[in-house]
Amino acid sequence: MLLRGFKTSETEHLAEMMLACRQEWGITGELVSDMAERLLVPNKHTWVAMDNHEIVGLVSWQPELDSSSPSNQANQADAHLNVLYVIETHRGAGLAELLHNKALTLASIQGYQRIRLWRPEAALAAQKFYLRNGYHETGVTETFSGMKMFELRRTI
Repeated sequence: MLLRGFKTSETEHLAEMMLACRQEWGITGELVSDMAERLLVPNKHTWVAMDNHEIVGLVSWQPELDSSSPSNQANQADAHLNVLYVIETHRGAGLAELLHNKALTLASIQGYQRIRLWRPEAALAAQKFYLRNGYHETGVTETFSGMKMFELRRTI
């Protein structure tokens, strides 16, 4: 298994993977083009897991934006985990741990102290994964794309 930074030529393929991930959780109505735009946001760090030249997982994180800042600048202490996804055929083999640890290591090297994410209500396996990996639910919930989401945080 090889982990490497994603290439912009892979944007559409990764966007399709992200869309499949969201559909597993019951989020529908989004387009591949919407997912592709999210991958190309400046300061986003996306890594892929390769198995025999096939992308089988991805992790993407970025600096947490400070909505209280007039210019929506990055919060220098917090990172945001956008997506952690492994295709079904490769689940249960520790790949999510590898991708997750890569994101945490890179965020830590860049000086981030905490990381947060939003977990869809339907993603119960993800909840177990994140709790096992040091996250705690904050009690904050939001509704995105018609789905209830739970905020989780942890220190890095």
